[in-house]
Amino acid sequence: MAVDRPLPTVLIDENMPASFGAFFASRGYRVLSVGSSLPARSPDASVAAAALAEGAIVVTLDSDFRNLKNAPEGIRGRLQKADRIYFKGCSHPEALTRVMELIDTIEAEYRLAKAANRKFFFQVTKETFMVLR
Repeated sequence: MAVDRPLPTVLIDENMPASFGAFFASRGYRVLSVGSSLPARSPDASVAAAALAEGAIVVTLDSDFRNLKNAPEGIRGRLQKADRIYFKGCSHPEALTRVMELIDTIEAEYRLAKAANRKFFFQVTKETFMVLR
């Protein structure tokens, strides 16, 4: 018998429109966002730390988020373990359409990653997606 697990929390980066939070909330996710749950213009390291503390998936268009340039060297590696959905080369409307198309796959891949105690990284482009395993 399958066990229902609660949906993860998502942390919407400030470069994403409010429609992303609304979409995830409509699916039953707990939604946090930079600008309301965290101060606007929070550095990526702070966003990653908050995501780790909350068990949240960062949803972002920020291509250099994984670099965490502003993170202290001693904690950068830990912060890079934050789960992430990254939209590469998508406009906001394209990214929202893609997340709506791929949400079942995203949720399945998230469950697989967590069952294997792995980081979840899901990259979405206009025509493809990639899962880091």
